[in-house]
Amino acid sequence: GDALTHSWTQVGGPTVNLQNANTATPSFTATPVGAATQLRFQLVVNDGKLNSVVDEVVVNLLPTLMPHTPATFTPADFTPSTSTKIYLPLVTR
Repeated sequence: GDALTHSWTQVGGPTVNLQNANTATPSFTATPVGAATQLRFQLVVNDGKLNSVVDEVVVNLLPTLMPHTPATFTPADFTPSTSTKIYLPLVTR
C-alpha cells in the first residue's frame, strides 16, 4: 500500500506544543490544571493521493493533587513535577 502521512492540528483548549505532529503518535507536555480542561485536536491522514475525512480527538485534563505517569496512572510511581507528558494514540474507527 501507499505510505501514509499524518497531520495533527490543535483546534481547542489551552495551547500546547504538539511534538511529532506529522506522525501517528504525536505528544505534548501539559501543565497541571486547576479545573477540568479539554484539548481538541484534528487529524488528517493522506495516502499520497487523497486526504481522509477530518477526525477529532478530545483530551480531557483533570486536576489532581499529584501528576500521574501516562503509562500507569499510579501516583506512587511518579516523581512530582510541573508537567506530565501525554501521548495521543492514533484513533481508528
